[in-house]
Amino acid sequence: MNQGLDSVNLLPTNPCPSGAKDYGGGNYRLRVGRYRVWHTITQNKPVVIAIDLVGRVR
Repeated sequence: MNQGLDSVNLLPTNPCPSGAKDYGGGNYRLRVGRYRVWHTITQNKPVVIAIDLVGRVR
């Protein structure tokens, strides 16, 4: 979880880091280990919408 939170803390300095997938309309998904950080950019500032934990199906 710390890795996900560290990525969220870096979003103000780089709202669209390399590896962020653009979903259109200013919405992005960032993969951070087992987590997905969903955020949008409004007024040139990132707003985190959700942080999802992705589990593995075996």
